[in-house]
Amino acid sequence: GAYRQILCADYGDLRAVLTDRLPTGVEVRWGVRVTGVRRDHDGRIGAVRVVADGAERDIAASLVVAADGMSSPLRRAAGIGVERREYPHGLVAFDVDGAEVADEVSAYRTARGLCLVYPLPGGRCRLYVQVTPDEFRGRVDLDAWCGRLLADVPAISPLEPAVRASLHRRQLLAVYRLRSARLAAPGLALAGEAAHAVHPMAAQGVNSSLGDAETLAACLAAEGGAPEPAAVDRALRAFEAARRPRLDHVATVSHNASRMITAVSGLPKLLGARMMRRTAANPRLLGLTAGNLSGTDVRPLSAVDRLYQLGLLADRHAHTPSPPVPSESER
Repeated sequence: GAYRQILCADYGDLRAVLTDRLPTGVEVRWGVRVTGVRRDHDGRIGAVRVVADGAERDIAASLVVAADGMSSPLRRAAGIGVERREYPHGLVAFDVDGAEVADEVSAYRTARGLCLVYPLPGGRCRLYVQVTPDEFRGRVDLDAWCGRLLADVPAISPLEPAVRASLHRRQLLAVYRLRSARLAAPGLALAGEAAHAVHPMAAQGVNSSLGDAETLAACLAAEGGAPEPAAVDRALRAFEAARRPRLDHVATVSHNASRMITAVSGLPKLLGARMMRRTAANPRLLGLTAGNLSGTDVRPLSAVDRLYQLGLLADRHAHTPSPPVPSESER
């Protein structure tokens, strides 16, 4: 529709907006460390154990939502397993101030792999650069490294002064994909990166996390919003059933898309470049890919679509948009 955009927002702003919208009666406690869970006599999770002001105590809850990141102590305490795979590259991130950048997300496919520029409010941007696992081990000549980066990615040369000024504030990030064995257990739901994570290139972390919250809220509302354990656990089973297929789809599409742009050698690099060019030149495929990647319009590409991407067939409908997926009520 009219909103064909990626919106970039700061974490602090997102948190403030969500906090400001909380209804009366909700209490927010900052700086409280959650260390585990407490189970009821039937094995159901009925409380979290916290440490605050140097003292440990339990906080009872009819529902615990673990949104505590990839390492998720709550997930571990609940005994939920996780599949975690590291990509064969890392990312170095720079928060760049005072740089003139286009008002859009730009991804560059280079000899070194991915270079990604995210504009942010206030004349700032975040720059991600793909690096090998050992590229920053030992003593590194940062000025020389920056010179090589600018030679590899001439498009970011306007950022040179700001990047050089921020070299000492760089962040080196390992890159993982993660999938929890379950999204819920009696009394507990997992949300966000406690349950799933994809390559940052796909930019689906916040989208997927908000989708978790929306689906969980809808499933609870369908049970009347009652806090009784039986009703909550029925909602949790519905949440798992509704959310798992969507998350698995986004994870698959995100992984495939990231491989196309991060491969630096061999057949994956050649195929990735070819498929990206053919997709970019085909508005229909581009729309399908964007919908699949974001999870907002899920329609997996067919085998014939893959042949179009490879340039082995000509797509006569390249400039014909696909009809929207019908909503649940329309189906």
